[in-house]
Amino acid sequence: MDDVMYYESFDRERNRVPKTEALEYAMERCGITRVRDKPLDQEFSAMLVEWYFSDWCPVYQEEGEKTEWL
Repeated sequence: MDDVMYYESFDRERNRVPKTEALEYAMERCGITRVRDKPLDQEFSAMLVEWYFSDWCPVYQEEGEKTEWL
């Protein structure tokens, strides 16, 4: 089975965000909107996710394993 990665916050948001949704989540929380016809810069996207989730804990879970939400 493949592992699924989440970012888990124990601070003010007390939330768990799948890695696949991390960019959209960070953009929404920072008030960044996409320009419809312009692709996102990959370097910017990676840096935004790294910065936003820098104080969150990465959690790995086997696919299909039951998730216990906070």
